[in-house]
Amino acid sequence: MFIAAGYAEHVPTHRFSRAGGFPYWTAGCLLHGSLHFNSRGLSVVSRSPQIAIVRPDTPYDVSFAGGRRWSEYFVLFDARPNWHRWLDWPEVLPGFMVLPPLGPADTRRIVRAFKEIYQLYRSAPLDKEQWASNATEKLLLLANTHNPRAAQGRLDERVRAAMQHAIHHSDQPLTVEQLADVAHVSASHLAHLFRDQVGQPPMKFVEAQRLRHAQELLLSTDLPVAAIAQRVGFENPYHFSTRFRKRFGRSPRLYRRQPSQ
Repeated sequence: MFIAAGYAEHVPTHRFSRAGGFPYWTAGCLLHGSLHFNSRGLSVVSRSPQIAIVRPDTPYDVSFAGGRRWSEYFVLFDARPNWHRWLDWPEVLPGFMVLPPLGPADTRRIVRAFKEIYQLYRSAPLDKEQWASNATEKLLLLANTHNPRAAQGRLDERVRAAMQHAIHHSDQPLTVEQLADVAHVSASHLAHLFRDQVGQPPMKFVEAQRLRHAQELLLSTDLPVAAIAQRVGFENPYHFSTRFRKRFGRSPRLYRRQPSQ
């Protein structure tokens, strides 16, 4: 359940203390500066950009540790039962968990996810808490793709490289050979790794990413089905509709009208 979200900019002399902790989970995205995070007599320095979560009832205080300014996004939430499997991050202090350093592109995606939650929380549409809650779930799913303790964190680096390329280029023509080039292995070896670790061939994974993107476009745009098919990498609109119906049980047009049937 979503509780609150915020964006904060502080002067270097600012200090925040929560002796009893929050009764909720806290997710934070440190954008600028470095912070001392202190809990139960232990301390660690957080350096931006850093993505972290704090377990409920974790006592802590935070103070400036360096840089020209201190800014962050934060989200407070009460985890739904199915969210807990996404909250087992590497723990640097008891109750304080962080993701490993991310590349610039992946950092930008997570920052955008935090910003989306904050904007939804500040907006005034009906059911904004539900919208923000769904956006929080999206954030946790996105963060979990970079969690080394998650299942995908234990994937072979070559598989992970191919998967990331497929996710970020699902709108482009892709072949097993192209994914294998990204992973620096042969096509046959990549297919073997995918079947062993992902449970499906590489091109099945690519198709799943394309159809998931198509779901989003059907619900968030008025683009014609043929245009969506082309945008998500299907050259033939009929083939797209056939594959979409097979995966989701109804045609793209019916899905657009009745997404939750």
